[in-house]
Amino acid sequence: MAKRFLYFVLVLIFLSFSVSAQPKEKSSTQNTQNTKNGCRVFLNGKLLNNPQPVYPKEAKIAGIAGKIEVVVEIDSFGNVVKVESTNGNEILAKAASEAAKQAVFSPTMCDGRATKNVGIITFNFAPVELTKQYYQITRINEFSDINSESNFYEPLLYLAENYRIAFGYADQKFHGEMLLTKGDFAHFLRQTLQMLDWRGKLANKNPAKIGLYQSFNPHNLKEIEFNPTAPYSESIKILLDKYGIVLANEDGNFAGDSVMSKGEIIRIWRRIFDDEAIPVNFLTIKNQDEVMTRGDFAIYLKESLDVLTYKILP
Repeated sequence: MAKRFLYFVLVLIFLSFSVSAQPKEKSSTQNTQNTKNGCRVFLNGKLLNNPQPVYPKEAKIAGIAGKIEVVVEIDSFGNVVKVESTNGNEILAKAASEAAKQAVFSPTMCDGRATKNVGIITFNFAPVELTKQYYQITRINEFSDINSESNFYEPLLYLAENYRIAFGYADQKFHGEMLLTKGDFAHFLRQTLQMLDWRGKLANKNPAKIGLYQSFNPHNLKEIEFNPTAPYSESIKILLDKYGIVLANEDGNFAGDSVMSKGEIIRIWRRIFDDEAIPVNFLTIKNQDEVMTRGDFAIYLKESLDVLTYKILP
């Protein structure tokens, strides 16, 4: 007896590293085909394990996004046993295939019997969209994607609850795996300087006068262009007006959505603060062009603040 496979389409939406699933209703053509195959009552299996694709760093840097369809073979127990084919960008297709292999469904039923299945899982890769406001927190448990097992739990705990410097996006997640944008960096820097001012006031010290930080305007710009509706816009103004810090390029344009390399961050940090403020483990980085993730920067910032705050409140 020939093997009998049923065909359905399952759509998994991958936005901001969250996945949801909802089977599409079968068309009348599919129903007719199932009836011809001897299946009068057909029930799609439900998704039991949501696969979480990893958005490849190289795809983010290159601005690669889009829809990837993965054709999978599912056994009668609901396990994906084979990835038959994919389409779309090769980098994203590989990530989608790895995620699809982890999908688990309840068995697909045909006339009350579990049966094998062939279907399409669709992943939509898209970067997290910035909103008009960041999601600011004061307690680590306010981030829905951070717990005690997370790689960035300890530094974020210090940043949020000791220094009051931690923020995420509108989905109330920190997104440690995302690349640090120049806008994010500006917002972190603004909060860092204001925290140092506040601590200096408590200690009757002026951080600027004791040389804790200094202005930074390598292109001697008086005016800069930036998106006034971006969540980092207020930070750009404060950095310029209060601290004399300008992060725009030589043309005066602040590209807030561009990503930053580790070397670029270290160079700017060193100019504003000093060599002691650079965490030791970051001074020995071999690839200075490697991009910095938000999680890596949380580690960097926490270690740097341990030095900077000690200079104010020994």
